[in-house]
Amino acid sequence: MQLRDMKISTQLRIGIGATILIVVCLGFLAWLQTHTLWQNTRWIYDHPLQVNRAIGMLETDIMGMRVEIRDAILTNNLKGVQTARKRSAVHQADAERQIDFLFDRYLGPHSDIEDIQDSFRGWVSTRDSNWVLIYEGKPDIALGRILDGGGSRRPEGLAD
Repeated sequence: MQLRDMKISTQLRIGIGATILIVVCLGFLAWLQTHTLWQNTRWIYDHPLQVNRAIGMLETDIMGMRVEIRDAILTNNLKGVQTARKRSAVHQADAERQIDFLFDRYLGPHSDIEDIQDSFRGWVSTRDSNWVLIYEGKPDIALGRILDGGGSRRPEGLAD
């Protein structure tokens, strides 16, 4: 049976059905391509944003650790020193988490993050020795070590 032998109503139904089928297929393909494009756009947008946010949080945590040790030096009681040490430990844990995050997400050479990690660990060990000095009752020595220059200059007004 050929198309011209069919009734007009049957031909219209076949034509409309084929048109609807083509529109549905094109709609599905458009949705699939739009979804793929959205995933790629989101990755391009989110990835640098996440890395930049992690770097900012790392800087904030390091500054928080510095502030806490200065607070401990300035306080006159053991409870204040212990509170500052706990808050500093929280900042340190978050900083280590940010470094791990950067290790996973940073697209540059891993040696950059390894250098950051090594510098951070060295700084933390120096800071830990400052905590020991504070607990031993030598906050003036710890203060001299954390000033700009790493203790190469003595703060004014402190006795030798």
